[in-house]
Amino acid sequence: MKRVLLLCMLAFFAITTSFATDFNYYYDGYWGEWYNAYGVCLKGDFSGFICYWYHNGDGSLRDHPSQWFLKIQIKDYIEPSQVIKDAHLKDKTWYEYTGTVEYYISDEYQDIKSVLKSALNPIQHFVRPSKHRVEKGETPCVKKTAQATIKIAPYKDNPKDYNIWFDGVGIGISIKDTDFKK
Repeated sequence: MKRVLLLCMLAFFAITTSFATDFNYYYDGYWGEWYNAYGVCLKGDFSGFICYWYHNGDGSLRDHPSQWFLKIQIKDYIEPSQVIKDAHLKDKTWYEYTGTVEYYISDEYQDIKSVLKSALNPIQHFVRPSKHRVEKGETPCVKKTAQATIKIAPYKDNPKDYNIWFDGVGIGISIKDTDFKK
């Protein structure tokens, strides 16, 4: 019995930590507070990924990856050599790339800034096609694509901290654990 309980606890710990991602938002000249976006999963690689809701607090499936609410893609990303990584770590200079960000807007949230200003935890208010119901009289959501400046903090092994600047706002994403493949 103790073994079963221990295995259940270990499985729960593995599930809750494997999707650990922190988010922060910048608008009107200020960064907000970092918070853990429990239940948000990232899928992709270090050059681009989608964010989608993976599960509720009870672990039940919430959205399929095709129902993403935020998509980040870096153009011309090349894994830096160890010499370049060491130089960036020493100088504390961030890598800077160009890329795109895709997200959805709706009647209620007509631009990305209104999404980010919507609540203390704005990630809950990102427009998701799976939760937008035309049959209930809601106007269809619209996918927006924005040019972005994507900065990645210096790192030893793999990128962890991204600052994504687009449409007059910034989104900080700190990846604690991920199954990204090189």
